[in-house]
Amino acid sequence: MFKIRYLVLFAVCSVFLSCNRKDDEGGNAITRLFFPASYDVYLGQQLKAEIESGPDQYPILDSVKYPEAYGHLYRLRDSILNTGVVNNTKSFSWQFQEVLSMSIQD
Repeated sequence: MFKIRYLVLFAVCSVFLSCNRKDDEGGNAITRLFFPASYDVYLGQQLKAEIESGPDQYPILDSVKYPEAYGHLYRLRDSILNTGVVNNTKSFSWQFQEVLSMSIQD
């Protein structure tokens, strides 16, 4: 659990770093220096595999059974990606999986 929290925190920080000002080549110089997009993709794949390997620890809500919840997430994703501020929009699959957690409160 401790490991996954750091992985999630790292992924979130990477996303925020990728939203910084673009360099001359259309990418983010700081982010590319430390975290190339391919590494972010690799981290995302690791996180997805970790979540999917532990259904007892991370019960994933089915998108067919919960279309309203997933609809909100996808609308938010599309709204952010369509701002033109996010770099590497084509480098990632931008998929979501909602994990049921009773320890998280709104």
